[in-house]
Formats: sequence, structure tokens, C-alpha cells
Amino acid sequence: MWREHKKLWKQRAVAVFVVAGLLLNLFLLLRSEYSRQSWMGPTVSCYRSIYHEIKGMEPAKAKSYLKKKSNNQNIAYERRIGYETMLDEISRAGSYDDYLEEREKDYSKSKVFEGFRKSSKYDRKDAAKVMKMLRQFQGSTVQIVPSRGWAMILLFFQTDIAGLVTLLAAAAVSFMQEKERGEYFFIRTMKRGRESFIIYKVLALLLFTMEVMLLLYLENILVAWKLYGLGDLNACLQSVNGFIGTGVAADLKESIVLFLGLKLLAYFVSMLLILFLMTVCGTSQKLYICLAVILGGSSLAYWGISANSWVSVLKYVNLIGFLHTGEMMAVYRNIGLYGFPVSYITVGIVFFIVAGILLFSGTVFFFCDQKIVSRAKCHILSQGKRQKKIRGYRLFYGETKKILYYQRVLLMICIFAGVIWWNYTAVHSLYDDESDVYYKEYVDQVSGSYTKVSAKKIKQWREERLALERQIHKEKRKAATDELKSIVESGYARERKRTEGFQVLMNHISYISGISNGGLFYERGYEQLTGYEMAWKRDAVLALEGVLMVILTVAGIYSREYETGMMRLLRTTPGGRQELWSAKFWIGMGIVTVIYGIIYGSEFYRILSAFGTKGWNCSVASMAHIPMYLSGLAVVDYLALISVMRYLGFFLVMAAVYLISSRAKSFIMTVVYSISIFALPLVLYLSGVKVFKYVLLDPLLLGNIF
Repeated sequence: MWREHKKLWKQRAVAVFVVAGLLLNLFLLLRSEYSRQSWMGPTVSCYRSIYHEIKGMEPAKAKSYLKKKSNNQNIAYERRIGYETMLDEISRAGSYDDYLEEREKDYSKSKVFEGFRKSSKYDRKDAAKVMKMLRQFQGSTVQIVPSRGWAMILLFFQTDIAGLVTLLAAAAVSFMQEKERGEYFFIRTMKRGRESFIIYKVLALLLFTMEVMLLLYLENILVAWKLYGLGDLNACLQSVNGFIGTGVAADLKESIVLFLGLKLLAYFVSMLLILFLMTVCGTSQKLYICLAVILGGSSLAYWGISANSWVSVLKYVNLIGFLHTGEMMAVYRNIGLYGFPVSYITVGIVFFIVAGILLFSGTVFFFCDQKIVSRAKCHILSQGKRQKKIRGYRLFYGETKKILYYQRVLLMICIFAGVIWWNYTAVHSLYDDESDVYYKEYVDQVSGSYTKVSAKKIKQWREERLALERQIHKEKRKAATDELKSIVESGYARERKRTEGFQVLMNHISYISGISNGGLFYERGYEQLTGYEMAWKRDAVLALEGVLMVILTVAGIYSREYETGMMRLLRTTPGGRQELWSAKFWIGMGIVTVIYGIIYGSEFYRILSAFGTKGWNCSVASMAHIPMYLSGLAVVDYLALISVMRYLGFFLVMAAVYLISSRAKSFIMTVVYSISIFALPLVLYLSGVKVFKYVLLDPLLLGNIF
């Protein structure tokens, strides 16, 4: 085991990934704290100084002091925001009994209403067990600690993203790359070459996993201590803001040990899962797909399933759920097993142990049981037929067949298209509210450039609205009582909404008045295509899907030639150097084009088929979220621009994967490097680190960066 462990650390790629993971984690930690806007919360220095002001005070005195400071208008606004934030964080400081009393009242109310609602037997058991667990902390004291520092330790999920990439790289270098090179064939022919080898290999990687986890979280602890301090380590875990509802009966020192222990178990299961899939999957493509399905499914379950759903067990009992170890500890939660509520932490520990044993045993068993040499038949043509076949070989056709058929690229694209079609969801909600219905009704009648005809119609509508307002005002004056006035208002509620929609139209007209080629159109559909508000997440998800598919499909085009040694033969002829490169390039371009068309063709069709294309010849700056320096572009021109940018981004990903293949000479390492360079920034951007919008190829892949 120690020999394998030493060999692992000597691998340059492993050392590079560990260092890169630590540097990335450090950057993300510092970025998350120093990028805070002053009006949204205190800066690092402000928070630290305010904490030192109240450090050592009794909770009641500290609350009074912070409240007084936050109301003092002579203090700078940013400082007052800091006092308000700290006051909110320590609002539960003092006696735990105050919080317990609130929970007891809620529990009593729920028992009263049980007779009026259909409450399941499990719900009653769950509520009773939660209260029983919380009552054990009666009489405890919630102290004042720097919660922001503890959040960096316990709740910073980006650390686990860096950790998972590092583990995948180590497993790929230590296990899959050796498997691809055929190094295991000789080892597994020896008497003890199979079982002892794989056991030592797995144990070495588990030891490496523990080292990586400790390095990453030691870094988190040191950064949190340097920026904010850790406070009194003898304080209970409930002292940390957001952990008041925890069921962990431990002080902060013991809580760190428990957290690291649970995190280590989650990392062990992650590594064992990777090794199991590497053993079972015959090819690297299958491994890539399986990992993508498991991680994608776990992510959808964790972030997509409601906590109150009847399938909420899938939300928490999965890999992503267990990696959110801090949230597992923050609130006491039960998981229903055969009608009995069981602590989430207990379920997690049992799951880790059982899954770890099964994955470890399965890895050893399948590795030892695999066949060494396949029994494929080899059909040899006669010399004449063989020479005729060689002379009639068409390079482009042969390469296309090899890539699309033998490397299963065509099958992957068909499956991907099927998944896109299966998940296709038409737009059902066209409007934000009722007034938006009337706004669309108005704007559709005058869509396009603002002309004299449009102005005449709008003037007529404005007069109608003013006449209606006068009528409503007149009827309300005639009403003798407030009740009658309310009846008048309710009777004109729909017309009021129509007036609100017309006012939105008037505001839009005022906005476009100074824009060259400014026009009127219902912009909700175009807003979704141009990254407005929450549409940036959709842009990032589509870009991530495309990048992962491009990597999966083109990574083997060159790397397979290096793995099999075919590249040495191909490079001995001029055709192998020039014509082969040209054939592979255009085949890759075709694959990228198909993937791009599947992703963005379906997205544009989904939006434009619902909202239409009215007004797309007007200036794109007619939409308020588009900067004025793009006013010279029409909406259709802007959509074409971002489409070209995205296609160029996909093309550059393909070219970079080709380059990485020529250096890595291994499919699995090409995939790992490509994911780390192109997919990881998109994942971090999706997790909320907005600076990655401008990193590497992300500006091109996202498109909407203006």
C-alpha cells in the first residue's frame, strides 16, 4: 500500500491537481468574502472590528449595544449595516430556552390542528422525536461567536467541488490510465497479482483521499481563523448562526471533529464509487457517462426535490446531499424508514459504512473476475483481397465510420438528443401577472417601430384610461360609505389591471424615445434568450451540457490513436500527417455542429414558438437590461451574435481537446484535463461565483456577457 501511495504522489499530474485544487479553494474562499458589496453586508474588516467590540459581552448587553449603534445616524451607513447584520446573527444568543419555547408553541399548535387536517402517523412521530431531541438542550447558553468564519468552514460547498475534481484526477492517473495502457494484463496473471494488487491500490487511494480532504479543510479553518477568528471553542454548536435547530450535542471543538469525520466518510464513498465504476466500465466513455448520470441525478434530486415532498428521502440520501455535511448538521432532521423517523446523521453514517463495504468488495471482486484477453474472432483476408481493400479505402469515410460507429459517438449523440427531447418543456406561462396580459394585448397592436400610427392609437388609449379614471373617481364620490367605495373599487379591479398594463407600455415608450430604431414589442421571450434576471442560469446549464457533450464525443478522436499506438503508423506517411488531420478536424466540426444544433435549436424553438418574433427588427437596446452601446444592433442581430459566439466557444473547446489529447495521449486524462479547464468554471459560475463568467472560454460559451 505504501508503495502505491508513494507512486501516486510522485505522479506530476496528481501533484499539479492537488496544488491547483488548494489554490482554487483559497481563491474561492477569499473571493466569497472580499467581493461582498458594502450595502449588502459588512466587509471583512468591518465585521471583524464589530465582533471585537462585543467580544466578551453578555448577550443581552451586546444586543442592546448593537441596536443602539445601528440606530445612530451619525455613524456611516456601511458601519450601521454591519451592526444590523451582527445583531441579526446573535439574535438567538442568550438562553436556549427562548428558542425552545417558540418551538414548543409551534408544536402545541400543530397538535391542536391535528384533528382538523389529515396528518399522517409518521408526521406525528417525527414532530415528537424532533421536540424530544431539542429538549435535551434545555438550560443551555447560546454564546456569541463569529458565525461568518464558521460558515466558511461548515457551509462552503465549493471546497467539495475542488476536492471531487482532485479525487477524480488521482483515480484516473493511478488506476484508469494504467488500465488503458494495458499494464494490468501482466500483473493479473501472477498468483497474487489480482486481489492483493487491487486492495493495496484502493487503500492507497483512500489514504490519498483523507490527505486531500484534510488539506482542503485545514485551509478553510486557517483562512476563517485569519479573517474572522473562531471565538470561544467551548461554545455549543447552536451558537453559530443558522445552527440553532441542530441536534448535535457538542461544543465547537467536538463539532469540527464530527464534521471532518462525516466529510471524510463522504469523500471515501465518492472515491470508492469512482474506483468501482472504473473497474466495471469497460471503456472510459462508459465511465464518463456513468459519472455524469450519477452526479447529475444527485444534483437534480438535491436541488430539485422539495424538503416536504413525499420523495424527500431521495433529496438527502444521495452523494450531493451527503457532501453538504454542514447542512446535515445545521438542522435536526429525520428520514422515514418503514414508518419510523431516524436521525439523518445516523442514516448517513450507516449508509456510508454499508455503501463503502459494498463498493470496496465490488471493486475487488470485479477486478479479479475480469477476463484478461477477449475471445474476439480475427478474420484474415487473402492477400489479393487485402490489397484491393487497402487501395479502395477512402480516408474520410473510414475515419467517419471509425469515430461514429466504433467509438459509439453516433449512439451518444442519439441518446443525448433523446434526453433533450424527453426533457423538453414547452413554455406555458407567458405572463408575469394579470396586468402583463393587458400589456401584451396593447403592445402587440403597435409592435415594431414607433410611428405616427402607433402614437395615434396610444393617444386614444390614454384618453380612454383617463376617462375611466374620472368615472371611477366620480362614482366613489357618490358612494356614501367606505363599504360602497370598496364595492366600486372591486368592480373596476380588472380595469385597474388594464390601466397598469397600459402604464407599463407608456414607461416603455418613454424609455425608447431616445434610442435609434427603438421599437415596441413584448420582450418576455427575448429576455429569456438574452440572459435577463434568472435566465443566466439557463445559459450556464446549456453551455455546461454542450461542453460536456463536446468533451465526451471528441476526446477519443485523437487519444484512441495514441492509446493503441496507431498514431506511430499514421505519422509515417504524408497522408497520415495532413489528410488524416483534415479528416478528423472536419468530422469533429460536424459533431460540434450537431451538438450545438440540438441544444440551442431546441431552446430557440421553445421560446420563439411561444412568444413569437414580433419586433425583432427593432433595436435590442429597447430592452432595459441591454446596454446602450449595442443600440445599433437589432434583436435578431444580437441573437445571431451570441449564437456565433457560442458556436465559436464550442469550436475552441474541440480544438483545445485535440491539443490536450496530443499531450495526454490518454482518453481518461484528456477528459479530466478538459473538464477541469472548461466545465469546472461553468459549475463554479452556476454555484454563484459570478467572476467565472469572464474566465477562459466562458464569455463565448455563455454569450450574454454584455
